[in-house]
Amino acid sequence: MRRTQGSDELPRDAVAMFHSFGFESTKRNNIAYIAEDTLIFTVGNMAQTLDLTTLQQTYMHGIDGKGVGMVCVHPTKQYFALGEKGTNPNVYIYEYPSLRLSKVLRGGTEQAYSCGRFSPDGKKLATVGGYPDFWLTVWNWEKESIVLRSKAFSQEVFDVQFSPFFDGQLTTSGTGHIRFWKMAGTFTGLKLQGDIGRFGNEDLSDVAGYAELPDGKVLSGTESGRLFLWDGGLIKAVLLRPPLKGSDKPRMCHDGLIEVVKLDQKAGKIYTAASDGYVRSWSFSDINDAEPGEDSSTVFIEPIDEVRVTVGGGGSSAAIAGAEGEGASSAPPAPAPVAVSIKSIIMDEADHWVVQDENGGLVRVALDGEEGAATTSRSLATFHAGPITALDVSAVSDHAVTAGADGTVRLFSYASRRQIFSTSFTAPASFLAMAPLDVDPSGRTAVVGFSDGVVRIVIRCADTFKMASCIKPHKMAVTAAAFSPSGKVLATASADGTVFFLSYGGSVEGGYGLEPIGFVAVPGPATVISWSEDGAKLLVGCETGDVLEMDAPAPGSVDIHHTYEINVQAKFYEFKRPRPAGGSGGAPAAAA
Repeated sequence: MRRTQGSDELPRDAVAMFHSFGFESTKRNNIAYIAEDTLIFTVGNMAQTLDLTTLQQTYMHGIDGKGVGMVCVHPTKQYFALGEKGTNPNVYIYEYPSLRLSKVLRGGTEQAYSCGRFSPDGKKLATVGGYPDFWLTVWNWEKESIVLRSKAFSQEVFDVQFSPFFDGQLTTSGTGHIRFWKMAGTFTGLKLQGDIGRFGNEDLSDVAGYAELPDGKVLSGTESGRLFLWDGGLIKAVLLRPPLKGSDKPRMCHDGLIEVVKLDQKAGKIYTAASDGYVRSWSFSDINDAEPGEDSSTVFIEPIDEVRVTVGGGGSSAAIAGAEGEGASSAPPAPAPVAVSIKSIIMDEADHWVVQDENGGLVRVALDGEEGAATTSRSLATFHAGPITALDVSAVSDHAVTAGADGTVRLFSYASRRQIFSTSFTAPASFLAMAPLDVDPSGRTAVVGFSDGVVRIVIRCADTFKMASCIKPHKMAVTAAAFSPSGKVLATASADGTVFFLSYGGSVEGGYGLEPIGFVAVPGPATVISWSEDGAKLLVGCETGDVLEMDAPAPGSVDIHHTYEINVQAKFYEFKRPRPAGGSGGAPAAAA
């Protein structure tokens, strides 16, 4: 079943998974309950389960080899589906809890699956592919066969849902669209027919969250924070909050993209959640019966209740804010709590919600009382939000340090399987390396480069990284940095095509930092640097393929009164690549 292993790959059993610190927090609909207190989600090339009580993990590695695009759980929780990435990837249906592969669905997309859902009765599965085909496919998954297929849209599709009220109807939404589908019988057979929602006089919007109402109307969110009530493919009403006293400006339902819209028919409520961190509940009857006037499509509504989900500084605790602008406690936590950016939320349980924080975390919100009011919350786990751009390990302890595009630098104890703390900075991190023990014998110092050209020296303390020095030698992202063998000079490289030399004071703890010596322009974006053993020369590799060796300036040897640019003689190397297999070429040779 698995793809053929390449000749240059290690055997799949060469290493075993010890622990995963990952979670794709920016991916929509990436959490679901597979059992009581057990979540399932995708990360990289595997699906992972997490027991929220014990924090124990299990792993299901992908088969097609290029990642797992989506996961969805059967209504009975006895099966789950993984839509993979690759060349003509498959959907794999697994039994739970045995994890036995049950069914394989082929031919649903060309490169990757982006989302999928089982029908309420569990008999059908709908999947949507990503670029370039964006196929919407309805499967009879038990027979491993395609029922119907159609192009969902020409751009990214965020979600697909079967109608909970009308058999044979679906809704998809995504970049700049929402679409209403019917499996309709025609004289040529069953067809999948989709009507694009027409925005009319309203601004075109991405649509992430939506919910179908019992009479077939659909309530959707927008990126501006408004709510649209759709009827027959047209906007029946635009829902806003009324202006505050003394103002004539209507308020948005949320400040930001509405990611979640859920109908609780039993309670007579509709819940919405957005990137502003608020979860608001609205009267179902007020929305369902909304009737705009003749001259406007706007209808004003007020939420029944609202809570703002926040996490405490460092992600170790959390609080619930009540009415907008009001705190839940007179004694503010230290440090102050930070609102999450809600990407997804599980509201299936009576006593709690599980919130997916786009900023890199999972938060459990406790519900109390007959009304199910949100009371307190706690962080279950925190992660990098987006790509991890750099990683290095300590030479003296079982610690690893990572840097990410989310601007955080994090410390992990990999032996004890835990993240210790995280420190946030103002720009995405692009490079990180631990300082040599000759520079810091304690092994607690790291050099971090950022996308805005800033270089920071940080020291690991008990609960944070202390910034010891900060300098901006580059205009673009820092791509490499290395201390000289003596530890007195730090060289940094950048995508701006320069290599900067900085003198290092030698005692970060004592308050000494970095001072500029000067920079050298190189033929293209620098990608890697390496010092000679005596520290007299620096070897530089560029994105253009150039490799050059230059003399390294000593501190105080350069006149910087007019410019920091240094003119040095560089020795260029040309590497002759070996001929393809079957030729007579030998090993690569270098010529000056």
